[in-house]
Amino acid sequence: MNDKEIKERLALISALTEDVQEGLEDMIVPFLLYGITIPIGTFISYFLAKTGFSLFIPLLWLFIMTACQLFLALFMKRKQKIKIKRATDRILAALWGSIGAGLILSMILGILGKLDFNTNFFNIGLCLAIGHAATAAMVQKKLRLFLCIEALCWAGCGVVCLFAAQYTAPLIIGVATFILLGLPAAVAIVIGKRKKTVKAK
Repeated sequence: MNDKEIKERLALISALTEDVQEGLEDMIVPFLLYGITIPIGTFISYFLAKTGFSLFIPLLWLFIMTACQLFLALFMKRKQKIKIKRATDRILAALWGSIGAGLILSMILGILGKLDFNTNFFNIGLCLAIGHAATAAMVQKKLRLFLCIEALCWAGCGVVCLFAAQYTAPLIIGVATFILLGLPAAVAIVIGKRKKTVKAK
C-alpha cells in the first residue's frame, strides 16, 4: 500500500466519522424525548404498582418505546428532507432502529410472561449500552470517550436492575435515562443555540 492510498483511506475514515458526528447532532431532540418520557413513565409505573395495576406496567413501557420509535422515524425523515443526506444516516438509523425494535420485543415478551419483570429493564440497559458502544466506534476521540463512558453506565444500570427489588428497576432506568440521555441532550441543544447566536453576531 503506497502513501497515496493510505492518505485516501484516512481521508475517507475522517469523512465518515464527521458524518456520524453530524448525524448524532440530528438525534439530540429524540434523545431529549427519551430523557423526558422514560422518567415520566417511571413515575406512572410506580403509581400503577401502588394502586394494584402492576400488570399494566409492561404495556405502558411498550407504548412509550413504540411512541418514541415512531417519533424518531418521523423526525429523521423530516431532517432528511431539509438537509443533505449523509452516507452514515442509514447506519445510525439501522443501529438505533434495531435497538428500539429489540426493546419493544422485550416488552411484548414481558407482557406475555416470557420474560421476568427485572429482566426487561436489564435488556433496556444492555441494549442502550450496545448502541452507545457501537456508535462510539464511529466517532472522533472526545465524543468516543463520552459515549464509551455512557455505554459502561448503561451496562452497569442493566446489571443492577437484575438484582434490584422488583419495582426499583424502573426507577433505576428512569433516573439513568434522565441523567445519561436527557441532560446531555439538553446541554447540547443549549450549546448549539449559543453557537448559532455567536455566528449570527
